[in-house]
Amino acid sequence: MSEQPRTRQKLYEQVRNLGREEFILEEMIRYGFWSPQGTIPEDPDGENRRELQELRKESS
Repeated sequence: MSEQPRTRQKLYEQVRNLGREEFILEEMIRYGFWSPQGTIPEDPDGENRRELQELRKESS
């Protein structure tokens, strides 16, 4: 059985019902990016910024 395409309205309803983070997690699991036992990982943004600053210093 193939999955029917979801309308934009249905997607908005899902986000409202689940919350943004949970919706993203479910979609990532559905598309195979994370295992079903997965959890939302910590945002590594701060670490990435530090690494980027160090690389910019090295290159200049």
